Amino acid sequence: MSFKIFCLSIAVFSLSLIEDATGTINFLITANERVNTLNVDQVSYIYLGKKKMWDDGTSVIAYRLPNNSKSTQYLLQEYLEMNSKEYADYWRKKLFTGELLPPIIVSSEEELVSRVCKQEGAIGFIGSKLKLPETCHYIKIKE
Repeated sequence: MSFKIFCLSIAVFSLSLIEDATGTINFLITANERVNTLNVDQVSYIYLGKKKMWDDGTSVIAYRLPNNSKSTQYLLQEYLEMNSKEYADYWRKKLFTGELLPPIIVSSEEELVSRVCKQEGAIGFIGSKLKLPETCHYIKIKE
């Protein structure tokens, strides 16, 4: 194998490791919400507590995984452009002023799916693509 091919192989392998480390996240929502797509701004408004109602008047109830979850880290970096500390500080200020309640933290993807699929107006995200019950569905995120 030539040196060029070897270097190219290493570069491609490194890029695949980076892609696996950041991954993507899959958003799910209760089936009674007739939402099939959201854009990045809408997602950030939901997870910053700025979007409180769906178009039909149902309250938005956001769920998320703990800060050490790769899915949560991806949401913070790619959608909110914050790190865990900045996000915690943001919500600490909001709670102190009594303005908003933060997203509900659950311990596992399975618990998140279970809670979102049972709660009217709920939305959440997971790193894998689990099979969902009929009471919820995945949505697409537009740039």
